[in-house]
Amino acid sequence: MSDFKGKMGVSSEDWNSLMKGKVDLCICRKCPTYRSAIEASIAHYKGLGPPVAVSVHEKAIGIYFCYYDKSPRVHENKGCICKACPVTKQARLVNNLYCMNGDETRQRGIVDPLAEILGQV
Repeated sequence: MSDFKGKMGVSSEDWNSLMKGKVDLCICRKCPTYRSAIEASIAHYKGLGPPVAVSVHEKAIGIYFCYYDKSPRVHENKGCICKACPVTKQARLVNNLYCMNGDETRQRGIVDPLAEILGQV
């Protein structure tokens, strides 16, 4: 059994299929922690604050940290709503604070979930 399947309970291919089908259920944009980080970004663009890093997936879709990993712009927990998210419930995720601590696979100890799919394990 692969490290991925042992820690996640499904193959990496099944995990990716499961999670990609749930992106529309994501509630990250409603999270007080993430919204606080967005406000800091807006302040920077208005010339009122320091620059704020943004990840590639945030530029593309802006959300879905339980699958795509943490945000470089989130540094302080202002309240987590991950446990109330339909994705968390339907995909049976067990962690939270994905925007700060990394996606579900990283929090379960799988450093690069795509490595297995690409044959780099």
